[in-house]
Amino acid sequence: MRRALPALAAALAAGCGYVSEPLPPLANVPARVMDLTAIQRGNRVVAGFTLPRLTTEGMDIKGDLMLDLRIGPPTDPLEEDAWAAGAAPIAPGSISKGGAT
Repeated sequence: MRRALPALAAALAAGCGYVSEPLPPLANVPARVMDLTAIQRGNRVVAGFTLPRLTTEGMDIKGDLMLDLRIGPPTDPLEEDAWAAGAAPIAPGSISKGGAT
């Protein structure tokens, strides 16, 4: 028992973590879509893109993605806030396998 006590004390003192400041939780925000394409077919616009597999922090995406795909007329010069205010969201049911109609 006396021999096991120092070994047990050393194991408990070693711990299982590392010394560092706590990290904030990951945001789980998908990286930007880089291969967006759009083709007009009659009165429809078909958009194609590859869903990102990594977050903006370079980590694997956890869970299902919630896509926010919008369509609207361009503004000159492009002002993102003004465009977003007039853009209409695409219904989730019309997005399938990286394509939206």
